[in-house]
Amino acid sequence: MLRRKTKPYGRCYVDDVTNAEYPSVTSILNVLQKNLDYWKMNTMGDAIIAKLKEAFEGKRLLDLEAIVKESKKAPNDYRDLKGNRGTFVHNVIEKRLNGEDITEPRGKDPKLSALMFQLDKWLENTKTEPVLVEAFLYSEKHGYAGTVDLVAYQTRNGHDKDLALIDFKTSKNLYSPAIWQLAAYCQAYSELYNKTPSIAYIMHLDYDRCIISEAMHIHKEEIEIEIQKFLHIFEAFKAMNEKHLQESS
Repeated sequence: MLRRKTKPYGRCYVDDVTNAEYPSVTSILNVLQKNLDYWKMNTMGDAIIAKLKEAFEGKRLLDLEAIVKESKKAPNDYRDLKGNRGTFVHNVIEKRLNGEDITEPRGKDPKLSALMFQLDKWLENTKTEPVLVEAFLYSEKHGYAGTVDLVAYQTRNGHDKDLALIDFKTSKNLYSPAIWQLAAYCQAYSELYNKTPSIAYIMHLDYDRCIISEAMHIHKEEIEIEIQKFLHIFEAFKAMNEKHLQESS
């Protein structure tokens, strides 16, 4: 049994039996900070513009120090807001996939209800048969772990059943590391269950626009290529966190 634990380098998963620690896939991919830094700068810039507009429209004196201070907080505030919403949506989806009643949260949130309506149609159209829902995966071979949102059999475009690995994303934008996350999960799943998913992809849930869509598909024959890219990133992660990882071993 694995359990999540926070370490100086990020999240990891600990095996209760062997006490082995497996850095999480998301923590490993966090070494790729370029997109995140770009997003932070944009968010701070948007916050500064909004505060300046408020000041000019109200003909108030500008408190530049306060504006800068509040703007520096903007990325974290935005991240927390979206993170809490994402967790909420993921929890509702998990209940839906497990056959639990989600009438109450749907009734309280029209946007969530619209998303779940589309999700129901997608589940019906693809004839989705869940195998794993919100389950831990780990690679003994490579030493990492993560949580998969859904592994299921699906019948797509009239073809035979395919084993699909699906990760739900509620973030506004999707970035290339999501491909390597999918590949890492596919590798771990194949090690644990001796079967490689035929396809893996992101199910993108745009809460603000109430749209769901599939994105970033990778097929079985592409997984090996993408897992090698992930493993190169993993080596960079281990080099950057060598001291903390040695302390944990």
